Amino acid sequence: MTKRMVLAVFPVWVLARSLSAQEADRTLTPIKVAISLAPAPDGSDPGTSIALYVLADSGTPTLLRSGREVAVPAADNQYRNVGTNVTCRAQSSGDGFRIELDIEKSSLPEGSDPARPSFQTFNYHTSFRLRDGESVELASGAGLRAIVATIEVVTN
Repeated sequence: MTKRMVLAVFPVWVLARSLSAQEADRTLTPIKVAISLAPAPDGSDPGTSIALYVLADSGTPTLLRSGREVAVPAADNQYRNVGTNVTCRAQSSGDGFRIELDIEKSSLPEGSDPARPSFQTFNYHTSFRLRDGESVELASGAGLRAIVATIEVVTN
């Protein structure tokens, strides 16, 4: 019985060591993605600057979740997250990087009725290619709120 277990486990162990060696050979490039979200024209949102560190080619996204929960009156006391959520992925692409970026920004407008709150939400998904030191300006709008993101990628 023990020999069978060893014979069954050994190929799995060899495969795991082989995959670990392949991962060690793979070069992951750390990059910094700086994002600047402009203030809302009506002054309801002051704007935000964020720096994310992403490992290019890791397959793992970098996530940022910042905000608060706001009570939404209902029979069972529900809550809704309000704030900024950013997800960023990076892959090497020729002499640069392909960046995939998701931004969600939500707020509770000033003067909103606490008994029946209304929320403003901005969602943005994009992907683009940049070389070291380049930046791109992305502009979009959600109702009266315009948000501009400036991204700069710098390798370490």
